[in-house]
Amino acid sequence: DRTVRSNFTQIFHQEIHVTETQQVIDQYGISNEFDYQAKKAVPSLMRLIERASRYGTAGSGSATTPRTMGGFTEFITTNKQGGGVVQTSFETAVKNAYEKGGSGPWIAACSPTNLMSIKAIYDSSNFLRVAPDQKSIGMVIETIITPFGNVSLLLDRWMTDDRLPIIDPKHAGFLTLRPFTQEPLAKTGDSIKGQVVGEFTFCLRQEKAHAMLTS
Repeated sequence: DRTVRSNFTQIFHQEIHVTETQQVIDQYGISNEFDYQAKKAVPSLMRLIERASRYGTAGSGSATTPRTMGGFTEFITTNKQGGGVVQTSFETAVKNAYEKGGSGPWIAACSPTNLMSIKAIYDSSNFLRVAPDQKSIGMVIETIITPFGNVSLLLDRWMTDDRLPIIDPKHAGFLTLRPFTQEPLAKTGDSIKGQVVGEFTFCLRQEKAHAMLTS
């Protein structure tokens, strides 16, 4: 049967307060303090969007609760593979996604700990050879080749160690309802106020084309 999944949009905003004194003082490399603070807000808000895509739970919100978008965990429900980060579990997760329609190449968002675990699987005497004249040892693994397709490893400081999503990027992404915009707010006292605000949502289709390692 044909079904349509849905998600909610989430508003991300940050207020900016700059005193009139800061605004008129000459500062080396900063021509406008308010614009400078507004530009600094965007990378911070982008990190919140990234975090929401990992742990977000879809909610319509209320008068007291903000509306939130669902992330990977909300949508990937079929191909959940337990057993932690070991070679068999990793390749079985990719196999399950392939058998249910995924075609890859996939992207695996790894916490630092999980990336070390994957490196330990392949960074061994069975896979790595070093010539005697080499003064450096080890390798940085960027892609794992499986019988079912390639998986690119993405180091992600926001991922927790108990989950490792394996995403087919052809079927996942973001939609922008309102791009980030700088807006003025009502002035109070001797300061300039404004906000940077945008509204976005996460979209994932064909959830069986993705997988999730869990521990």
